[in-house]
Amino acid sequence: MKNRIITNSIRTIKVSFSRFFPLIIMSFLGVFVFAGLQETKPSMLKTLDNYLDKQNTYDVNIISTMGLTNDDIESLNQIKNIKDIEGSNHIDTLIHDGEEEYVLKVSSLPKSINNLNLIEGKFPEKEEEIVVEKNFLTKTSYKIGDIIEILDDNLNCSQYKIVGTISSSLYFNSTGMSQQRGNTSVGSGKINFYSYIPKENFNQYYYTSIYLTIDGTKEKITSSKEYEELVDFTINEIEQIKSTQEEQRYENIYNEAKKKIEQSEKEANQKLNDIKDTLDKSKKELDDANSQLNNNKVKLDNFQKELQTAKVNLDTAKIDYQNTLKSYNIDEFQIKDNINILKQNIQTIEENIKNTEENSSDYSNYEQQLLELQSQLSLLEELDNTKNTIETIEKQYQSSKNQYDFAYNTYLSGINTYNEGLSKYNEGLKEYNKAKEETIIKINDAKKELENIEKPIWYINNRIDDSTYSEYINDTQSINNLSKIFPIVFFAVAILVSLISINRMVEDDRIEIGTLKSLGFSNHLIILKYLLFSGIATLLGGIIGLICGIYIIPTIIFNIYSLMFTVPNFSVSYDVSIISSSLLITFVCVCGTTIFTVSKVLKEKPSELMRPKSPKTGKKIFLENIKFIWNNLNFSNKVTIRNLFRYKKRGLVTIIGISGCSALMLCGFGIRDAIIDIANIQYNKIFKFDAMAYVNNLTEENLEKTLENPKITEIVEIQSISSKVNDINVYMSIVNDNNDIKKVINLIDNITKEPLTLEKDKVIITDKLSDLTNLKVGDIIEILDSNNKKYKYEISGITENHLEHFIYMNKETFTNQNEEYHPNVLYINTNKLTEGESIELSKELLANDEIINVTFTSSLIDSASNMLKSLNKVVVILILLAASLSFVVLYNLSNINIQERKREISTLKVLGFYDKEVDNYVTKENIILTIIGIIIGLFLGFFLTKAVISTVEIEKARFLHDISFNSYLITTIISFTFTLVVNKVNHINLKKIDMISSLKSVE
Repeated sequence: MKNRIITNSIRTIKVSFSRFFPLIIMSFLGVFVFAGLQETKPSMLKTLDNYLDKQNTYDVNIISTMGLTNDDIESLNQIKNIKDIEGSNHIDTLIHDGEEEYVLKVSSLPKSINNLNLIEGKFPEKEEEIVVEKNFLTKTSYKIGDIIEILDDNLNCSQYKIVGTISSSLYFNSTGMSQQRGNTSVGSGKINFYSYIPKENFNQYYYTSIYLTIDGTKEKITSSKEYEELVDFTINEIEQIKSTQEEQRYENIYNEAKKKIEQSEKEANQKLNDIKDTLDKSKKELDDANSQLNNNKVKLDNFQKELQTAKVNLDTAKIDYQNTLKSYNIDEFQIKDNINILKQNIQTIEENIKNTEENSSDYSNYEQQLLELQSQLSLLEELDNTKNTIETIEKQYQSSKNQYDFAYNTYLSGINTYNEGLSKYNEGLKEYNKAKEETIIKINDAKKELENIEKPIWYINNRIDDSTYSEYINDTQSINNLSKIFPIVFFAVAILVSLISINRMVEDDRIEIGTLKSLGFSNHLIILKYLLFSGIATLLGGIIGLICGIYIIPTIIFNIYSLMFTVPNFSVSYDVSIISSSLLITFVCVCGTTIFTVSKVLKEKPSELMRPKSPKTGKKIFLENIKFIWNNLNFSNKVTIRNLFRYKKRGLVTIIGISGCSALMLCGFGIRDAIIDIANIQYNKIFKFDAMAYVNNLTEENLEKTLENPKITEIVEIQSISSKVNDINVYMSIVNDNNDIKKVINLIDNITKEPLTLEKDKVIITDKLSDLTNLKVGDIIEILDSNNKKYKYEISGITENHLEHFIYMNKETFTNQNEEYHPNVLYINTNKLTEGESIELSKELLANDEIINVTFTSSLIDSASNMLKSLNKVVVILILLAASLSFVVLYNLSNINIQERKREISTLKVLGFYDKEVDNYVTKENIILTIIGIIIGLFLGFFLTKAVISTVEIEKARFLHDISFNSYLITTIISFTFTLVVNKVNHINLKKIDMISSLKSVE
């Protein structure tokens, strides 16, 4: 008997293929959607996990405000479950490509962690070689073999040859939409490209960061609870040594700085002492020179007195000599001649005396003449000697005077030299005193800075702290949330359609069922026949849907997200629980309805079953009592209305099926509406500023200079503190006063839409934070900042917000808890700037060392929009699937309707109805049921959309909960279009109805 039943079931499939095929389609769609959406998250996570494991990507990353050393690595190596550990260096630098300027991140080549994937060329083998990401060659004019000039004091080389292109698992955000690789304080504030060079090329004695991998994490799926527990355990272990290493690093830096200060002080003092010794030596030489000058001055004075005396004596001798000449009337210039004449005369007289006798008178005369001449000669000779003496004295005097003049000039030169030396000495002494004062100030400032050195802080991050990684995880979670609701509607519609299909099949087989019961077939065997029919359809549809679903939907969604993430080699996870549950649910839905329907019929007696079921009798409907409406309806419309009430079950199922599909489509469009405009509302309506600048101790002077920039119209200072509320990341925003915040942020009550004002000792929180923490106005919120300091404030308002979580308060509220107000963010309003002008302004602001980073809201809008666009494309897929389901439901129910009413339709044809009239007889019902289904579907879709949005909404975002009119309109048009298409198909089926065979009946 069992074999006969199986054979009969197979024949039934062949004969009733028009009923069998829709069951396959319904099973296919249900499993396709459920398995596909359920499989997407684990497959995407597995793909990412395989990629990160293959590249040995870090599990924990440690960075410090003052760098990390080998001592830190040695300490971390003591932690048992750490597998690999590696220090890394990197810098951000500007490079030029013609007139274009880009920010390039230069990192040290990894040895074992965060391995690189070589795309083209080779890895660097020399210090002056570099590898860059593929996008660098795409976006710039550089190519392999070109030289890049990189000027940075932290590098040993300034020119690098490009030898290859690589990809890194640290940067798996795609460049299809943006080439930004993070933020920086260099250039425009955005890192455009990344690159790697040999570690030996860095002249830093410390590491920029340390990467760790953990034992056992590769065996765990990315972001799984087990993986997070392993990472959290290791982070807790690192936390145990964190303070010790921070203190050790602080002491090393402090002692090193102190040693440098002491050395500098010693060198400065030594230099000052050397200068002082030189000055003292110069002073001694000046003193000696001054003493010598004084001695020389005394000698000059004595010499001058002697000269004056000699001059007086010389002048006296000259006067006496002239007086003598004058008294004897002697010509000074004839003395020599007169002497010669006198000598000749004396000689002549002496000869005369010799020749004259002594007793003669001539002799006496001669003697007398001789005495006179001798007397004259003696006088003249005396005068001549006097003249010679005077001339000699005069020459000696002139020589002495020349010596005096020389000595005097030498004395004057010595005075000048002394004065110059004294001037240089005084100048040197002044410079010495100034240098000494500057040295003292410099040393004191250095000592003061030494005492003000802040202790280094370790920042311990895991993969989830990376924004790209967390976005990827959040996106997969959003898709997973969709898989919890959409398949339910698909399966619900499948149950209804299966119920009506099997019910119609069983009704048609009543005689056969009665015959089988009469022949002794048990109820179980009869049920088996229909279970085989529905089970085979379910199995075929389920297996096909499973195969297609786990491959097609995850692959399509992954390819969509490839616009945002570059993760190679997509892998399907083949989750057994998903595979088994999807098939099981389908079997329960379809086969369960089969058992229910057949069991209901089997309760009847065989004799009752072997007689055809009497057609439903027509009944008077309520509308017939409203005469002015009923009487104005034509015959065709009256029959259509009667039939709608006559076949209530089929009509109800059609309405439910159409409404379910319409609700799904509207939900899809509603999700699209919920996310498509978030970024624009957040950064244009709620946030009114045009740019944010992160600053470090910005002075009022620099703030005023910044305001002088013609591109800037207004600046508002805010202190932003990264904090947590119940493990939810939030930003505390402290403003100077209420007027400031109104310039840059619209604080609007999320319910009344009225403006909110900051109150003393109270805060305003964003609406999503309120929902996540169940906090309301009047409640106390507890905040924990990054330094583990707790704050408690009363909530005065809840403001509308769509991205991130914020807590707003004024300066007075913050400082009342013994806190100092230190603005670290500038909200900037600008004139309308082009992209180029925005980049220029960013560069101008970053030229100020006190400004760390600049971000324009336009880039934030692009980033947020890109994040949400991928989810939008996934929604499009769901809309298409819902539309497909709608078409299948309409076609199947319409086909059942025609099969049920073949005799009725054949009778109409025999009575002479034209094809168009016969079509209207059937299609009018479909149109009316579709309209009712669409109306109900739009109503249900509204609530379904609310539920789905609440489910898929990521933690950091508040989706919009308003469905646009266009979504309602498009949903209506699509549903109604399918009805028209099905009606066209029905026209073909209606024409194929054989009137003679259809009118045959045993009754």
